[in-house]
Amino acid sequence: MGVWNYFDFINARGAHRRNFTFAKPMDYELYHEATLAMLRRQERALSDAKARMQSEAGLSELEWNGLEHALQLLVENAIGKAKHLLRLAGYSPAPVNAYDAFVALQEAGMCSESDVDVWAKAIGMRNAIVHEYLKVDRALIREVLDCGAYRHVTDFLERPFEHFLK
Repeated sequence: MGVWNYFDFINARGAHRRNFTFAKPMDYELYHEATLAMLRRQERALSDAKARMQSEAGLSELEWNGLEHALQLLVENAIGKAKHLLRLAGYSPAPVNAYDAFVALQEAGMCSESDVDVWAKAIGMRNAIVHEYLKVDRALIREVLDCGAYRHVTDFLERPFEHFLK
């Protein structure tokens, strides 16, 4: 097994999952707790980046990479949560496409049409960071940070599953 073996990398102490099938049902309370822990870490990173940008020092290349990664993780976690919400609401199968997941949430009454427009932008930013990394517009990333546009994502992640499944 090499260092970059995906299954060894994502599984603690060699506990392998086969075909991504889970033996137990998902514990959404535990999932939400883990989401909140990740959210707090990324919020601290974004706050640090914002403070550093406002100083004369600006961001190093490593810090820019960290900023982009923090935003990517937040959006990816939100996409996962959207798909879990759809499964819990009985929507089957859950959409594969991230944008379609939020359209389905809107159809299910869990978000508004204007929310879907914001999600399209957040997903587009995430896709640029992941797939078009040579063309990421740092001015736009800075604007997302400066104006707090990422708060749409963090607010969604903050809310427990029950909030959406009324």
